[in-house]
Amino acid sequence: MCQKNMADVEEKIEYLFYKGYTYEEIVGLLSVEYDIQISLSTLKRKLKDMNLSRKNVTFDINFVRQVIEELLDGPNCCVGYRPVWHCLKLRGIIVPRLVMQQLMQEIDPEGVQARKAHRLQ
Repeated sequence: MCQKNMADVEEKIEYLFYKGYTYEEIVGLLSVEYDIQISLSTLKRKLKDMNLSRKNVTFDINFVRQVIEELLDGPNCCVGYRPVWHCLKLRGIIVPRLVMQQLMQEIDPEGVQARKAHRLQ
């Protein structure tokens, strides 16, 4: 595989990994959706090379979305994903930061754009 294709495969693997799919599901999705044939052991080796590890993190995305909405309705209405992520950790809810970023973009797109443009003081 050429370097560009390898980077594209790694990007797809990283995306599926952070979406919370199991390793078997990632192999299946790569095969069906992207026509990329790799074995489970190859996937695990690539994940290790990419420094991606899963510490048995399980979460209910709808519950996390609800908690984030509650946090953003309170005094934390103008904070970014990292403070919200830390608040969730303090409550015992472990969620990957990439998932947090995507949820914040989905729940509060105007706030994300304002923070990105450095309009909030």
